Amino acid sequence: MMWIKSITVIALWLGVWQKYKAMGKPIVRGGRRWWRQPDGRYSRWHGMGLRHEKDLPPD
Repeated sequence: MMWIKSITVIALWLGVWQKYKAMGKPIVRGGRRWWRQPDGRYSRWHGMGLRHEKDLPPD
């Protein structure tokens, strides 16, 4: 049973890593990281706070 748990943890970790790598390089505004979304808006890492570039805090 332990090997099944180990494989599950490794698979979950790989999924999270691939999702993080797919986010691309963030821009930093107001001390926070913002990632560009496919629709052109920017959001935090958790997907909330969608904003247009003009609405982001200043550098």
